[in-house]
Amino acid sequence: MLYCYVPIVFFSLVAWQGLKFYKNYKAAQEIGFPMLASPIDKLNRFWLLTKDFLTPLLRRLPFGLGEFSQRAYMGWNFPDFYKTHARLKSDAFTIVTPGELEVYIADPESAEDILKRAQTDFVKSPALYDILNFLGQNVNTTNGMTWQRHRRITTPPFNERNSAVVWQESLKQTREVLEFWEELGNVRTTTDDSMTLALHVLTAASLGVKYSFRESLTSKPQTTSGYTLTYRDALNTIIRNMGLAILFRMVEKLQIPKAMLPAKMKKMKLALDEFHRYLTQMVKDERVAIATTGNTGLTTDKANLMSVLLRSSDQAKAKANLEATLGEESPTNIAYLSDEEVYGNLFVYNVAGHDTTANTISYAVILLAIYPEWQEWISEEVDKVFSEGVGKDTGQWDYEKSFPKLRKCQAIMFETLRLYSPVVSVPRYTAHSRQTLSVNGKSYDIPPHTNIFVNVAALHTNPGYWGDDALTWRPSRWITKSTSLDEDTVIKAQPPGVFIPWISGPRVCPGKKFAQVEFVAVIAAMMSSWRVGIVREGAETQEQSRIRALQIVQNSKVEFTLKMKKPNGVGLKWIRKSR
Repeated sequence: MLYCYVPIVFFSLVAWQGLKFYKNYKAAQEIGFPMLASPIDKLNRFWLLTKDFLTPLLRRLPFGLGEFSQRAYMGWNFPDFYKTHARLKSDAFTIVTPGELEVYIADPESAEDILKRAQTDFVKSPALYDILNFLGQNVNTTNGMTWQRHRRITTPPFNERNSAVVWQESLKQTREVLEFWEELGNVRTTTDDSMTLALHVLTAASLGVKYSFRESLTSKPQTTSGYTLTYRDALNTIIRNMGLAILFRMVEKLQIPKAMLPAKMKKMKLALDEFHRYLTQMVKDERVAIATTGNTGLTTDKANLMSVLLRSSDQAKAKANLEATLGEESPTNIAYLSDEEVYGNLFVYNVAGHDTTANTISYAVILLAIYPEWQEWISEEVDKVFSEGVGKDTGQWDYEKSFPKLRKCQAIMFETLRLYSPVVSVPRYTAHSRQTLSVNGKSYDIPPHTNIFVNVAALHTNPGYWGDDALTWRPSRWITKSTSLDEDTVIKAQPPGVFIPWISGPRVCPGKKFAQVEFVAVIAAMMSSWRVGIVREGAETQEQSRIRALQIVQNSKVEFTLKMKKPNGVGLKWIRKSR
């Protein structure tokens, strides 16, 4: 007769959810922002597993009853952009759910204030970020003093020596990719190949492991004894399926037997387990190498992120142990990373750093094909920067002399990130404290346990700051004339909080320069000797093919980061530029 209790349990759960919703509604009223409602918490496990099936059904309900489903998932604000803020006539609004309150902010000054107060007032929510602790805590998931320790140790690897490695490897990989694309003719693998290119740059710069793009396509990979996957394939599986990896982390907590997992989940478990084993051995081997060569004098070949991270952390650990032996009390006794934290940070370097840059390159390349006039715009700068000496030979391009001058290439990146930022909102959390926040000059009290989302997609497209063409991809908006006799152009500075693809404040992305150097090297190398266009389908005119390609670009959604749903729908043709 247990079935008799099913209705009681069901209605009890509904009543409990209703009570939580009402409590949050009253709290939202006290804040004073315009309100929207959702009967579903976007982090509800049942909803996460069923939303792809249920959302189309909910949107068909009459009288707009299912309208809430358009906002009941992470990343809903692309392609909403600034539309909801404009409709509500407010740079801030609250979404009331049975879970925790959600406040969305699109006021630049408020956004900057939130990000500056990220250490104490507006921290990272454990509920949102704990799922990213795949191999251990890391600089992206921690708060307070723990975050400061991670930041102190993980910052040194991102230096100019490493930037030079990124520059050279990016140019090398781009040369190989372009030769492959020329042979292919109709290229429908732009996104996949950009992912491979970025993966190879990342492994070279972060772990000192180098791959050939051509060989990765034609050679059968050799696995290490005792492994099913190669290191590259394990990492590649995780990176290309981060949404599945995160879902696996959530399902893993339910302790479901491996035999009951779907095939894709089993493959993800294998990739995560073997990547962890590979990383553990790499760290062990690197420590042996450090002990052999000494802790000073990094060579260019060893100026990768892992080697610098290990030296930085292990030196701090040795100093702390010495002070403990001498009986001295010093904050350095917590200034190093545990092995699990080293693995956690290397994992974040590899995953977050790769996904964001690879997709930005992919978007930019297709947009350049859609708008070919910008190819000539970049080419003028590239020809000027390399007009003397090395010319078109990208193998001779010098990082220190060239990168700062390629401002139009940087503008291409910034404009692509403005409209297609990998991260469309930045989540923050008030934790157990009530916080005061000024929005458009008026002060508001934000209650404890409230999720604050800095609405990046809205900030980047607010017509009040970007003009009437805010939704148009126009890279020249970033370039202004220089007052210096030695420079023609400079990157136009934006007011604080208006453009934040790498966030800002104390938690600004440590890999910002890494990404910029990689992107600029790739685009400059492409535009120095090549042109790209859209392959027409059927009886399409050139204009029709451009419109179709743009629709594919705009048909994007957030998985782990923003990605095109069907990028292979765009065929590209690469042609060598006539000399």
